[in-house]
Order: sequence, then C-alpha cells, then structure tokens
Amino acid sequence: MTPYQTIIRRFAVILLTGLLLESCAVQEQGRTNGEVAEELDQTISVTTLNQAEVYQGRPSDDRQRLIADLLFDGLQALDADRLLTPIDDNAHARFKRALAYDPDNEIARQGLIDIVARYVELALEASRQGLFPDAELLLDRAQFVDEDHPAIAQARIYLQEEMNSGDLFFNLDGREFARR
Repeated sequence: MTPYQTIIRRFAVILLTGLLLESCAVQEQGRTNGEVAEELDQTISVTTLNQAEVYQGRPSDDRQRLIADLLFDGLQALDADRLLTPIDDNAHARFKRALAYDPDNEIARQGLIDIVARYVELALEASRQGLFPDAELLLDRAQFVDEDHPAIAQARIYLQEEMNSGDLFFNLDGREFARR
C-alpha cells in the first residue's frame, strides 16, 4: 500500500469515527411537565416467548480449535509433570476444561487416566525409597483425579506393605558423604 493510500484510509477511518460519534451524541431537550407526566403514564408490556427451541449442531470451528488447544496444552503439561500444580497451568485443569466443552472427548479422558497412572508411578517410587508421607500425598492426588481407579487401591496396599516391612531407610547427606 502506498503512503498516499495509507493517508486516505486513515482519513476515512477518522471521518467515519467522527460521524458515528456525532450520530450517537445525546442531546438534552427541555421537556414540559405534560411530557414528563405522559412518559410516566406509559405502561410497559412484557411478552413471554414460547418455549425456546434448542439446536444442537456441530461445534463451531472456534470451539473445535479451543478444544484442540486445551488438549495440546494438557498433553504438554502432562509431559512436564505439571499434573495438578501449578494451579493456573496444569494438565488436570486443561483436560477437565476440554471435557466441559466436549464430554465425550477420548483424548481428555485418557489424559485424566494418564495423570492417575503417573501419580501412582511416583507414589510407588516414593514407597520404595521409604518416603511414605510423600507416597501418601501422591496417592491422595491420584484419588482426587479419579477416586475409583483400581491402581490407587493396589498402590495403597503396596505402600502399607512397605511401611510394615520393617526395612530401614537412611537419609544420606550427599555433601557430607562426598567430603569423606
């Protein structure tokens, strides 16, 4: 676009904006007592509509795009182990939001199952290392996502067995160990 065309376009936009603003301007006119009384006497009629029809069609392209973006962000968060935290950027929130738009979305449902599986995996690892409170916390988080998932009950049994095994766990200070 040439500089001349740019100037003309800007002038046209300014002119149209001015005309729109001028046409929207409210002008206060003096009213007589009779006109005010006449306005107050007017009745307001409310018409109720018949039962509205609900059309359930194909989701719009914008909605499909939004769902795809949510799923993509959810999968990235899952890959980065942002399962339930941080609050504003986690896999669980993205998948739940996608399900709010499309309750039958298989990718979002699988994403929630994957979150539970990852929490169970982390809990089992913590159990093997003797980090029992951490394992409990991880299983509680898995249960928050899906309280009926069978892997959670199995992991709790394994955790209880590890706690009752009598194995000794020692915390080593890496710096102290390296100095010796």
